[in-house]
Amino acid sequence: MRKLFILIGFIPFIVQAEVPDDLLAKTVAQLNKHTPLTLDDETRLDRVSGKNKVLAYEYTLVNYAKVELDLAILESNIAPVVTSGACAEASMKALFDSGVSVHYHYKGKVGESLIMVKVTPSDCQ
Repeated sequence: MRKLFILIGFIPFIVQAEVPDDLLAKTVAQLNKHTPLTLDDETRLDRVSGKNKVLAYEYTLVNYAKVELDLAILESNIAPVVTSGACAEASMKALFDSGVSVHYHYKGKVGESLIMVKVTPSDCQ
């Protein structure tokens, strides 16, 4: 399989001690200014959403349909990279410190759900 670009902390943002809903709203508004965004030949960031202490990135793997992939292999390759990258990203620290989890949802080229990687604050301790 070709390499996939994984967007972890796309745009640095500065936050003070804010409540999670305010922090999510600001983060989502800033990130969605740049969507949809082609990240590489394989991956597009479609949109970002946030509510109930969850920031969700929605990606499309533009060259792959669900039937063309082994989802267990895809998840085993992507999940550790996404988790470690999110935890290491300085711009994500404020989110995790305020109890926000980050979900990375990958869809196939015709919109079918492939995998969801969930990174929680406890994953980053």
